[in-house]
Amino acid sequence: MLIDDSESYRRGLARLLGQMPGVTVIGEAENGLVGLALIRGLKPDVVVLDLQMPVLNGVAVLRAIREQRLQTKVVVMTSDPYMETELRGLGADAVVLKIESADKLLPVLKRVATAPTNVPCIFCGEPQTQEIAAANGTDLERWYECPHCSRRFAVK
Repeated sequence: MLIDDSESYRRGLARLLGQMPGVTVIGEAENGLVGLALIRGLKPDVVVLDLQMPVLNGVAVLRAIREQRLQTKVVVMTSDPYMETELRGLGADAVVLKIESADKLLPVLKRVATAPTNVPCIFCGEPQTQEIAAANGTDLERWYECPHCSRRFAVK
């Protein structure tokens, strides 16, 4: 699912994603309010979310997704390279700069889509850990950081 106020950006991204095997864009929204309603109704596996939007911005949408414990993974698109830490802290599964080419976005989407949901922390047991890296770009080992106890751990 795509949430971005730029129709041309959404259409281009939808066209690109439509060429990926196993990927279907099930919905598009021009603002965060419409996007949040669609997420609740369509229950997409992954949402590509813009930050700067009218009505309800991307940060508010991300917070709502996490507060309502919706089982949707979120890839945030931003033009601000300094927002990644804050967005990860709010629950973004990945952050991609809008200026980066599609060859950078597509592997991120694939990784996020195939990552396990709600991996429990091996230290405190809390279920909402965030993936922080796949070792050497492979799927052999994934690293997670627990927002509750701040510890990092690997899962093979």
